[in-house]
Amino acid sequence: MRRSSPQNVILTLVKLNFAQSGQPNPWALHDLGLAIGNLTLQASALDLYVHNMGGFSPEKAQTLFNLPADVRPVTMIAIGYRGEIAQLPEGLQAREKAVQVRNPLEELILS
Repeated sequence: MRRSSPQNVILTLVKLNFAQSGQPNPWALHDLGLAIGNLTLQASALDLYVHNMGGFSPEKAQTLFNLPADVRPVTMIAIGYRGEIAQLPEGLQAREKAVQVRNPLEELILS
């Protein structure tokens, strides 16, 4: 049985420059990715579902949250307990039940 709860939405951000020196931080996106990976792992251990989304307007987020110029919105994350599949429209039920297929390593690794 799945628990249902309101979804929480997180806006992920990176600071493009180091706070102390003001120099560019070329590892900001890497650091964010690692943080999201750890958040996802911990959420899974707590029976929470995490859905990462890139389909949003970074420009609108920048304006809405009045972010400084050196802070960049990157993704949004919905996090919460999953609801019942039967509550979804039929097309989304099929997508939810489908087996996820990963690309073979040969397609991902350059030699």
